[in-house]
Amino acid sequence: MNSPDVKPVSPALMRTVLSCGGDEFTVKDVMEAAWWRGDMEPIWRELLEAVACEQRAEELGLEADEELLQALAEEFRYERDLLTTEETERWLSSRDLNEDDFNGYFLRRYWRQHLHEAARPEAVDAVSDSSEVAELLRPELMLSGEFERLARAFSCRLTALYGGAESQKPKAERERSASFSEWCSEAEAAYREVCRRLLTDKSRAGLLAAMRIPLTRIALDVLVVKSPSAAQEAALCLREQEVTLEELARDCASAYERKLVFLGDCSEEEQRRLLCAVPGEVLEPQPCDGGIAVCRLASKTEPDLADEAIQARIDQRLLETHFSELEAELIVRVMGGECPA
Repeated sequence: MNSPDVKPVSPALMRTVLSCGGDEFTVKDVMEAAWWRGDMEPIWRELLEAVACEQRAEELGLEADEELLQALAEEFRYERDLLTTEETERWLSSRDLNEDDFNGYFLRRYWRQHLHEAARPEAVDAVSDSSEVAELLRPELMLSGEFERLARAFSCRLTALYGGAESQKPKAERERSASFSEWCSEAEAAYREVCRRLLTDKSRAGLLAAMRIPLTRIALDVLVVKSPSAAQEAALCLREQEVTLEELARDCASAYERKLVFLGDCSEEEQRRLLCAVPGEVLEPQPCDGGIAVCRLASKTEPDLADEAIQARIDQRLLETHFSELEAELIVRVMGGECPA
């Protein structure tokens, strides 16, 4: 298993995450299984890059923008409904994290966004064997939300293994009779067998009919301008077809782009607006990051299973439904929450 050297005796790594069939599984189990599947590699690379950026900022004597750091922290708390300092502290404590872990996470994230030139392969290689960096991986997973995703993936494989056989050996016996990688291989094989049985053309077609509206793909031409008055003028020009979008973007000194979204990813209000609109229609300007967005509906495309992105979403929903029902019977969650499969 190509993973950095983590300390197996760490209490945080040995914290129980979930139990199944009388067995308890730890943070370490979830992380090692993710390394085995290859799911940890991109997360590890991003962490190495972030550490390289932070180290380069220190070398250059740079200081982070405290207001931006505070904004990142506030966004984090808002997304998790952590309204007070006490609630944030409890959230951290329940995951064996502290204030230093919290602040360090946002500082690394800040420098990775603002010091791209430091994230070079040679900088990554320089820290790849550092035990100090490896110790940052668990907090990184917890704070980014990636651990919940990995725990859910682990839970699905447990469910496939325990739910697909009449009996399973206790964990202690498994550890004596086979390596963890062999156990991961068995769990993965059970999971793949469930996928093979569930993800058929018939089941996909049935769910596609039920998800036709949320899986409708919307193409929008979006121009962002600075003020409401400029947005209203731009929308009027487009409606009257006085100028093309390219000309309007040039006149406004602003780039435009085509965005592709699924209708189901939009808010309820946006869905209503888009369902009522017809291709070519210019929508009412809406506030957005950077100003006011002027949008023209370019197209609506009905979902088709030949589209890989559509099939991926159908498959995800089928698996989520199947495993959620079984997990309610088999899995006891001790730490971590729900997240997409």
